[in-house]
Amino acid sequence: MSRTCGLETEIIRVSAVTGREVKKLGGPIFAPANNVANWHSHMKVLDLFLESGDEYCVVLEDDVLFVNKGVEFLNKVIKSSVSGIDILQFGYLTTKGKLDSGQQDKIFRTKMKFKRLLVTLLIEVASSSDVFNKLKVRLNRSERILEMFMLNEQILGLSSPLVEGFEAGTHCYLINRKAASVLLNYNKPTLMGADLSLIVLSVARNILIARTTLSYAIQDDTPVSTGEHSRLKFDLGSIIISTN
Repeated sequence: MSRTCGLETEIIRVSAVTGREVKKLGGPIFAPANNVANWHSHMKVLDLFLESGDEYCVVLEDDVLFVNKGVEFLNKVIKSSVSGIDILQFGYLTTKGKLDSGQQDKIFRTKMKFKRLLVTLLIEVASSSDVFNKLKVRLNRSERILEMFMLNEQILGLSSPLVEGFEAGTHCYLINRKAASVLLNYNKPTLMGADLSLIVLSVARNILIARTTLSYAIQDDTPVSTGEHSRLKFDLGSIIISTN
C-alpha cells in the first residue's frame, strides 16, 4: 500500500485470482493460466465497482509505480469529472525506440498536435461547402472526439494531447460504469489477458478508450499476485496490432 502513499482517496485492496486457482476450476482453459487469472482479477474489481454505485473507478495493479508526478496527476483525475471517455489509460508499458514511449514521447506528442491541426483544417474546409459532404460525414466522429479530448485536457490540466487507443499495461486506468458492464460480458470464454483484451476492444471502437501520451505509472519487476511477468520479446498482442 506504500505505493499509493499521497493519494487523496480511499484505497480498496482486492485479492487477485491466481493462476493456480484458475487451474483448479476445472473445464477447458484456452489461454495461459496466468493470463486468464489476470483477466478474472480485473473482472473481480469491476464487479465490486458496479456494486458500489460510483460513476468511475481507478484500477491499480499491485506492481504499479508512479512516475512523472503520477500521484499528483491521479489526485487531479480523482477530483475532476472526466467527460465522455469510457476508459482512460494513464499508465502503460514503454518500449525503447517506439514513437510514443521512452525518449520518443516528445516526438509523438508533436506528431499528434500536428495531426489535430490537420483534422481541424479539414473540418473547416468540409463545413464551408456542400461539395465536401462525404468528407464531412467521415469527419463528424473525429470532430466530436477532438472536442471531447480538448475538454478533458483542460479539465485535467494536460499540456500534451489525449489519443484514442490502449497500450500494453493494465496497471493504471480509469473506467466508468458503462465500460465496466461491457467488459463483464466480454472475452468469454477467456482467450486473452487484460492487456490484449483492452487493446482489441479499443481498435473495435465500440466504447471510447483513450490514453495520455505520457505514462504516469510503470510496473516494477517483482512477482505479482496472478503469477510472474512475461518477458517475451514479442507476444500475440503485438503481432495482431502490428498487422492492422
